[in-house]
Amino acid sequence: EKPSVAKEIANILSQQSYRTQQGPSQYNRLFEFSTPYRGSQCQMIVTSVTGHLMELEFCDERHAKWKRCDLIELFDAPIRQRVPDDKR
Repeated sequence: EKPSVAKEIANILSQQSYRTQQGPSQYNRLFEFSTPYRGSQCQMIVTSVTGHLMELEFCDERHAKWKRCDLIELFDAPIRQRVPDDKR
C-alpha cells in the first residue's frame, strides 16, 4: 500500500497502539504491533511500497531508443516485464 494507507491500516488493526521503525527504504516506515489472532498473540508488521516495482521494456534494443525505429513498429514490438535490481 501507499505509506499513508499502510499507516492507517496499522492504526486501525492495532487500535492506535503501533510502533514505527525505519525500514530498508527511508520512504517506507514499518508499523509494528501485537494483536490477537486465532487464539494467539501475534506480532504484526505493516509496511508499504512506493514507485513502480515492475518495469516494461522492449525486447529488441533498437526499440529501446524510439528514434532508432519507425514509431509505428512500437505498437507490435514485444515487451518484457522485469524487476529492477534496486527494487529487489
